[in-house]
Amino acid sequence: VVRILAALPDGSANLGSGFAVGQAGEPSAVFVTNKHVVENSTAVYLLLDDRWSETEDGSALNMEYVVRCDVVYEPETYPDYAILLADRIVTERVALPLMPAALAEPGETIYAIGFPSVSDQVDTVTVTAGTISRLAHMTETDTDVIQIDANINHGNSGGPLITEEGYVIGLNTYGYGDTINLAVQSDYVIIRLNDLVDIGTLYEFEYTLITDRSEGSGMMTTVLICVGLLAAAAVVAVLILRRNRKPATAAGYQKD
Repeated sequence: VVRILAALPDGSANLGSGFAVGQAGEPSAVFVTNKHVVENSTAVYLLLDDRWSETEDGSALNMEYVVRCDVVYEPETYPDYAILLADRIVTERVALPLMPAALAEPGETIYAIGFPSVSDQVDTVTVTAGTISRLAHMTETDTDVIQIDANINHGNSGGPLITEEGYVIGLNTYGYGDTINLAVQSDYVIIRLNDLVDIGTLYEFEYTLITDRSEGSGMMTTVLICVGLLAAAAVVAVLILRRNRKPATAAGYQKD
């Protein structure tokens, strides 16, 4: 799991969370987050260690502990997710296995993982335990979601929602007060990763997909092909942080 910083044209930035996908337990260059964390950004970074270095002009991003990313896929509107490709294999993190949300059940224990925006330390990741209330559909955004009772805070957006086995079933995305918390189902990421083979966006990339929970080894691996990376953008030296926003409103939540 990583903290993500997305630089915006006005000099401010969004902070969010993300996680690596690939062969489970192995380093990867492919990461997933929420679209609203990276949309309209001029540059996207994975923050792996100390976030700032002191300069004469103030605090600046410490590029020694930063990995630049390209956004290789984000939908025009919804579902709220994005796929990132880092400039290098990120050996400081390992990939998590993906699992279709339909294999999870209401009442089972889950964990929401991410970096609250109130924290100044990159390694201050939070793990919030809870249970699945139900699998649901958000009518306003036409998005399949997982309703959970684990609280989702600002900055946690894009972090993984995992089962007790460590399988990712969703992306922590929406929080409405203290009562309704929703994660976008992982199926959208799974489908898009499979689609990328047809349009040639990723190369020599394998990811772990859980298709059977009855056995610990019930996994399927998919190989994707790539044609290369996008050109890196100019580095943003000094950034003003602001809390990332949580899109949509409770009015779009289908209650039945």
